[in-house]
Amino acid sequence: MGEKYDFWIGQYQCAALLGGNAMYKPNHYFANAPAEELAQKLAEYNLTSGDIPSPYTCMMVDTGTHKIMVDTGVGDALLRNLEAQGIDPAQFDTVILTHGHPDHIGGNIDQEGRIAFPNARFVMSKAEWEYWTDDASLQRLPEVWQSLARRIFYRSANGST
Repeated sequence: MGEKYDFWIGQYQCAALLGGNAMYKPNHYFANAPAEELAQKLAEYNLTSGDIPSPYTCMMVDTGTHKIMVDTGVGDALLRNLEAQGIDPAQFDTVILTHGHPDHIGGNIDQEGRIAFPNARFVMSKAEWEYWTDDASLQRLPEVWQSLARRIFYRSANGST
């Protein structure tokens, strides 16, 4: 692992970090594409194995005052990547979650269920929070998404720490 790409946005030092990856069938991306045309285009890009790779990228921002992580990937991939870079998750004071899909929130907790960024304030839009902590909304999602959302958000949604 250990993939990190540094860059600057104005005075802020940033890094794109691999937070996991998955392989998806082409029809997940191109549901309405004619099969023959899709096969031809995939072959042009040497994607003939039947699956298309999808890396999950997280972004670290160091403002000089704050250390921010944007999204946390899936599973413990981001934590392993941070460790390989010599970066302690306890250094982060803010985690911004762009939305509640598993590849954006899956690294919020470690394998033992502990908060992965123990000193961080987690931030998510109110609409996203309400959606992902609402049982009626979750019932419409695949079970794997429901269980992850409940595992990650349940304690906070119910006022527990």
